[in-house]
Amino acid sequence: MSRVVLDTNVYISAFLFGGVPGALIAVARAGVAELMVSPPILEETAGILRRRFGFTRAQVAEVMREIRSLARLITPDLHRAVIREDEPDNRVLECAVAAGADYIGSGDRRHLLPLRVYEGIPILPPAVLLRVLQAQTPTSES
Repeated sequence: MSRVVLDTNVYISAFLFGGVPGALIAVARAGVAELMVSPPILEETAGILRRRFGFTRAQVAEVMREIRSLARLITPDLHRAVIREDEPDNRVLECAVAAGADYIGSGDRRHLLPLRVYEGIPILPPAVLLRVLQAQTPTSES
């Protein structure tokens, strides 16, 4: 089973709009991939839901419960300063390295996706990551 770290923007899109990011959550729920998340990723997600999208405390708490039920909480021990233009993106990299992630899923075309790979971990847009994970799903014919 692949270990996956999702960027905040993927969680936000999944819970607001569904689509491909929602399908990534469904893949994790089905046990095809194991999500890894860190406290800073959770905090950033909660803050964006509150500030930008007007979620109530109860709504944010529900999203946080859902993510925590699907993801293993990782506490990175090393600080990264790879992306200077958007410091919170470094938290995604820290989590992925600490988790021994197989993939990072992000829609961030300005900072994370241009890296392509970080310390051997491919950084993929959600649609590509979904195809990769679905290809790893055993079929009933196998």
